[in-house]
Amino acid sequence: MSADPFVTKVHRQEKSSDPAEAYTGDIYGHCVIESFLGMGGAGAVYLARHKELGVKRAIKVLRRDMLLDVKTKERFLKEARLAASLSHPNIVQVHHAGEENGRLFIEMEYVEGSSLRSLIEERQKLPLKEALLIAEQCAEALKYIHSHGSGIVHRDVKPENILIRNDGQVKLADFGIARYEGLSGETVTGTIVGTCGYMPLEQIDGEELDGRTDLYSLTVVLYEMVTGLPPYTGNTLTSIIRSIMAADFRPAGTIVKGLPASFDSLVKSGLKSKKSGRPADASHYLSLIRSISTALAAPGVRIHKSIYVLAAVLVSAAAIVVFYPKAEQSVTPVIEKTGPVILKTVDTLVKIDTVIEIKKAEPVVRHILPKSAEPLKPQPEPVHAPIVVQIQKPIYQMEFERISAISENDGSADQVINLWKDFIRTYGRDSAALSEVKQAKVRLQSILNR
Repeated sequence: MSADPFVTKVHRQEKSSDPAEAYTGDIYGHCVIESFLGMGGAGAVYLARHKELGVKRAIKVLRRDMLLDVKTKERFLKEARLAASLSHPNIVQVHHAGEENGRLFIEMEYVEGSSLRSLIEERQKLPLKEALLIAEQCAEALKYIHSHGSGIVHRDVKPENILIRNDGQVKLADFGIARYEGLSGETVTGTIVGTCGYMPLEQIDGEELDGRTDLYSLTVVLYEMVTGLPPYTGNTLTSIIRSIMAADFRPAGTIVKGLPASFDSLVKSGLKSKKSGRPADASHYLSLIRSISTALAAPGVRIHKSIYVLAAVLVSAAAIVVFYPKAEQSVTPVIEKTGPVILKTVDTLVKIDTVIEIKKAEPVVRHILPKSAEPLKPQPEPVHAPIVVQIQKPIYQMEFERISAISENDGSADQVINLWKDFIRTYGRDSAALSEVKQAKVRLQSILNR
């Protein structure tokens, strides 16, 4: 991977104060504090150095008001130890947690780079390919923790908790402490309003959470990376919650021109207010991200069109021009560089302009021949490889195929029944999915009749 692919080295200087009041030389566990790095909702983060190993560490010292009672302290230490058991390339490693000087702290891996929040603030918005790459690495981390067997849900996926190393590797941070954000009444406004836009309704209402909660938050982050704006905004907590309840957000394609329809489909499904309407798990979410990335990287023709229509491609042949100067005794090829060929056609059936971009044309070679040379013999017309147009399947169709595959591969009856029920509820009113919904009902009834 190339150095600093997301331009993380250009970031603003943090202006946060340090209310945690830890000082250079203070010792937490096996680490000595060296400097202040920044503030989070739960406390301050410091650069420290391990006394025995000599390596850099990040120390998060929680606010004094986090020590509310013995049960809170015990629960924090239990979850911190659980987070320390996680080991994945896209997760900030937790090394140790404990209490020192009457303060709870966490010793973590130090990430040389920047937060995604700083990156968004500096660059406003990211190209779709870069945003998908960052989201893919986050989804890999979520896939790992959700399948860890301990029922871990991050609960606070947001740009501040996504760190990007200078070599482009993405790290998800702050496992095990997200639920402690905002326990103090004096910070409710600053903390909850700041993160509420990334929470789905079940989290705001205090209901049971699962992996799909984190996928919702990741979708908000993905939308913000691409458009430069969060999908839900408001001046108060109430106005943000109202927007979330109404799923009142602008499709990304209306903000950033040229986005594929499959991206808007992913965002739409990821931001469903009900968990059953979202991608089933992080593996499914990853497959959707990768299918968009694959389509973007496909060679040949890119067709900017909002509907699935096969366009006819016009191909013109280049002729070899031969001329005979009077005084040349050698044959010297001259290469003429040609730029991309842009053709604009009109589909007369649907009356939609289609812009087709073709790869750079082959160079035209002019042979300068001596007067006495034999004329060139006609050359056979070159055979060109066929141009392949990849058209992204709608999400409902990919979901139908995924559930069908699970059913055919001996998935449990209860699992398949629930998947078909979720599919019918999610896409039952989608006119484009009528055929798949009808088939889903037939298959569901067949299983129930066994």
